[in-house]
This record gives sequence, structure tokens and C-alpha cells, in this order.
Amino acid sequence: MRKSYPVLLTLCIAVFTLAVYPRLPDRMPMHWGPWGSPDAWGGRVSGAILFPLLMVFIWVITSIVATALPKDDDEAALLASLDSRMYHKGSRNQVPVLRNAVMTTFALLQVVILGSALTWWPPMERWWP
Repeated sequence: MRKSYPVLLTLCIAVFTLAVYPRLPDRMPMHWGPWGSPDAWGGRVSGAILFPLLMVFIWVITSIVATALPKDDDEAALLASLDSRMYHKGSRNQVPVLRNAVMTTFALLQVVILGSALTWWPPMERWWP
């Protein structure tokens, strides 16, 4: 499941984005200030593809990083003896967890931004007292 999660999540977000794309406005909020009012706007294309592209980028980069980390405890111990600040035993197993957390955050942000542009829920200003 850990290996297929990023692929499934990215595909789900891509399908969701393609499904709502025709209904997106030409100008949509991309960032909200501390009090919930939009302070940055973007076009339909940039709003639709920003987070899916970031998700693919994170997936590729973390896959490259994971292959560069030690595969087992013996290799980690050898590398740690050379420079203990650079390597940590088990760090290769932590990369997918971090990747999945970041990609899930981007997926949620995509849903919030597109949902806000489509006025699926109250404006962000009403979420803060």
C-alpha cells in the first residue's frame, strides 16, 4: 500500500480536477490571509494544475532520495561511522511516510482551493471568528 498510495492519490486528484475543471471560474482564489480573506488570485489553469504538478514533483524527488539512502543496517552503520551527522539508521523507511504526508496535504489543499472557487462551502472569512 505504501508504494501505490502516491500513485492512487495523484490519480484521484487528477480525475477530480478534470471533473470540476469546466465549472471553475476564470479567476479563482489561490491564497488566503490570516483572517480568511483571499489575498492572491490565479487563473483557472494555474489553480487546477499547481498542486497535482507539485505532487508529481514530490513523488519523483522522494523516490530519488530514497534510493540514495542506505538499504540496510550494515550499510547505515558503515556510512554512520564515516560521518554520523549525515546518515541515520532506518531513514530510508521514513521517506515514504514523509512523502505520503506531504502529498496528502497537497491533495487536501487542491480540494479546498477548487471547492472554494466553486463555492461549495461558506467563504473562508466565516471560518475564523
